[in-house]
Amino acid sequence: MSGRPFDPIPPGLSEVPQDLLALLEARAAKHPTRVAVCDLGRDSEPTTERTYEELLREAAGTARQIELLGWAGEPILLATSSPTAFIVSFFGILAASAVPVPVSIGHSARAGERLIHVSTDAGAAGLLVDASLASRAGQVLRGLPDSPPLAILSPRPVKEPQLEPGDRQALALLQYTSGSTSQPRGVRITNANLLHNMACVRQAMGTVEGGVVVSWLPLHHDMGLIGMALFALFGGCTAALMRPVDFVTRPLRWAQAITRHAAQFTGGPNLGLEMLLRVAREKGLEDVDLSSLRAIANGAEPVRPETLEECQRVLGPVGLGQDVIVPCYGLAESTLIASGSTGHRHKILRVSSQELEAGTVSEDPLAEDACELVSCGGPLGGQEILIVDPKTGDRRESGQVGEIWLRGESVSQGYLHGATQTFGQTTSDGRDGCMRTGDLGALVGDDLYITGRLKDLIIVAGRNLHPADIEWVAARAHPALRPGSTAAFGVETEDGELPVMLVEIRGPGPTEEILRKVRAEVTAEFDFSPKEILAVEPGFIPRTTSGKIRRNTCRTLYLSGSIHHPHSDPSTLVRPESRS
Repeated sequence: MSGRPFDPIPPGLSEVPQDLLALLEARAAKHPTRVAVCDLGRDSEPTTERTYEELLREAAGTARQIELLGWAGEPILLATSSPTAFIVSFFGILAASAVPVPVSIGHSARAGERLIHVSTDAGAAGLLVDASLASRAGQVLRGLPDSPPLAILSPRPVKEPQLEPGDRQALALLQYTSGSTSQPRGVRITNANLLHNMACVRQAMGTVEGGVVVSWLPLHHDMGLIGMALFALFGGCTAALMRPVDFVTRPLRWAQAITRHAAQFTGGPNLGLEMLLRVAREKGLEDVDLSSLRAIANGAEPVRPETLEECQRVLGPVGLGQDVIVPCYGLAESTLIASGSTGHRHKILRVSSQELEAGTVSEDPLAEDACELVSCGGPLGGQEILIVDPKTGDRRESGQVGEIWLRGESVSQGYLHGATQTFGQTTSDGRDGCMRTGDLGALVGDDLYITGRLKDLIIVAGRNLHPADIEWVAARAHPALRPGSTAAFGVETEDGELPVMLVEIRGPGPTEEILRKVRAEVTAEFDFSPKEILAVEPGFIPRTTSGKIRRNTCRTLYLSGSIHHPHSDPSTLVRPESRS
């Protein structure tokens, strides 16, 4: 694969920094007055900003506050409503030789339980929040056993910050997994992992020094923190950060922020692009100009060819270039990015559905039962992507589907507690130090194609079906449904495994008609009928902190009888608070 060379040296610097603090010091020395990070208001204007020099001074002040709290050297939970305060606190925790543990402060009891799990699992000294989040944090934690001590961020900038050089192999982050298939686990990520992985992001995206990165992604999630905010600092750029709620309530703000700041780089999951497209089709894109963008990272969930094509049709007229969207693949256990484009336009492979279900990926443009797969690019930063038989450890040939294993410098140091079967694996031909991803895919040449998740796979009459494909078809069966509003999971029946589907229906509407159309579309596309299709209220389908559907949890709720049969009366829809 021809493409951009891998350069581990951050743009504008002469060598690889020792750690993240050394990176920040180098930026502050070279560009003291350049804005490093800013909060964007709902009108896309900056409401709070810090230059590189101010960020360095306030980080040193935060470190002093942490030392006075007696938390130095310990894991510290971090949650703020202000993105700028988050970045200040993140570097302040590092400057106190402590380990940041990004978390989210939700409103539900489930969110509080997750917070307590992460705090206990990490052995956190406490929770650091900004003033605007303190009240909510207190309410969430009140009455819960084992609640961590709470402290409000109140740094006093240090005039002449003296930050000690760190160890490249020291922990720089405890990133908790989203918990899509199990309880969230702390992934141990070092300075070396982060610096190498951000160089991989640069190799895939090709952005340059001094531009603007716009992001709406939450900073407790690895793509928002590493792939957007920290990557902006790695490139000597400005991180212009929106609050996620501002995007969710009005997705057009994303495009407006890109326009206002002439951003070079942004990113998000396929669902984020779908939300923007939906609004663009309904309301238009007046005064939007996307011509400044050099790359949009498209990852965190399956990348859809239909979305890429629709982006070009809808966003092309307002400046989106042909090769700007960069499909990529990654996970927290490999720091963030594992594969991505290295300079070529994204590829879409047309394959036979029957062959794919049998475990083979090969181009067949004339196939009557064709489906399309999007390339997530190839390996980055001198790393290896291996396709392996998960049962035997044998490496699969080009075009054969197997479990994706990774090997290289971005692979993290493992989970915080206990040995698992994820890290330190060896293939049958002796390739050691491999990490199992649990995801299924195939390499065709140097291009990686993701086909599903090992544990989510639904096997119907010997056919390997991926829930995301079923959900995609179902969500387009009726105008009342939206992307991400359906969940599919397999259950055992007398006739073998069959899917069950949950469908979130908004407000009063023709529930039975919607369910009939979902069943008809799924049956027509896949030649089987789901065992059951159940209507639930918006918000019922359990999701991870990054928005991925927790299909195992859906299955558990269904088998326990916590999800009832659908009914045409909307008042009988299963509500989020009725979950057991």
